[in-house]
Amino acid sequence: MRKILILILFLFPWLLFAQEGLLTLRESIAIALKNNPSIGVAREKIKESEAEKGKALSNFFPKISTSSSYTRLDEQEKMEMSMPSIPGAPPLPEVSLTLTDDEIYDYNLSLTQPLFTGGRLTSFYRIQEKNLEANRYHLNKVKNDLILEVKKAYFKVLEMEKFKKVAEEAVESL
Repeated sequence: MRKILILILFLFPWLLFAQEGLLTLRESIAIALKNNPSIGVAREKIKESEAEKGKALSNFFPKISTSSSYTRLDEQEKMEMSMPSIPGAPPLPEVSLTLTDDEIYDYNLSLTQPLFTGGRLTSFYRIQEKNLEANRYHLNKVKNDLILEVKKAYFKVLEMEKFKKVAEEAVESL
C-alpha cells in the first residue's frame, strides 16, 4: 500500500496538471479507482469467494458417478471335477464347469446423497458465506483507503500550489 501511496504522491501532480486545467477531486478519485490494481485484486477475491460458496452449496445435492472396466483373459477359468466311482455302478462322467468368460465387462453407476453429516455441510456453507461477506468488506476498505489517500494527495497539491503562489507574490513584492 505504501508503494501505491508513494506512486500517487509522485505522479499525482503531473496528473493534475496534465490537462488544460486542474483535475477535480471527483475526477482524481475516479482515475485512482479505475487504475488501482489493489481494487482489481479485491474484486477477484470476491469472484473466488462466490465460486467457493457455490461449491459449498453443491455439497447438499446428490452426486452421481459412473465407472466401467473391461478385462480380456487369455483363457477361460475352468474347473474340472471327477466323482469317485461307486462299485457296481457305471462310472460317472467328468464334469467341467466354466467359471468365467474370456471377456469381462463391469459397469457401475452410483448415486450418493449425504443424509447426516453432523452439521459439517451447513457449517462449511456458512463459513463460505461469511468469507464472501468479509471479502466484500475488504473491497470497500481498499476503496475507502484509496479515496482517503487521493484526497490527502489532492489537498497537498493544492496546498503546495498556494504556497507557490504566496512565494511568487513575495518575490514580486521585493
